[in-house]
Amino acid sequence: MRILGNLALAAALTATPVIAYAATTTGDISHIDRAANSLVLDNGSSFQAPRGAELSHLKVGEKVKVAYAVRHGKLDALAIRPVNLNGNNPGLNANFGG
Repeated sequence: MRILGNLALAAALTATPVIAYAATTTGDISHIDRAANSLVLDNGSSFQAPRGAELSHLKVGEKVKVAYAVRHGKLDALAIRPVNLNGNNPGLNANFGG
């Protein structure tokens, strides 16, 4: 009976989506792969946007703030916001539902 309980617990933990943590980072976009819905910042961090996300408004060299979650060892972008040097923020350019 104890083995069945342990197996059920292991199955439940395996079926649960793993989110290690959520965070934000800021940097300049160094590469955009629109076909793969991904972008890389100047610090080398690579972020995956959800399938169907619109990244056409983003440009290489643009300073952005990325909200992201770490899932299964990958950085999944939750929102991408341009950062103006004058401190004004025009709002979310891309906000992806979880």
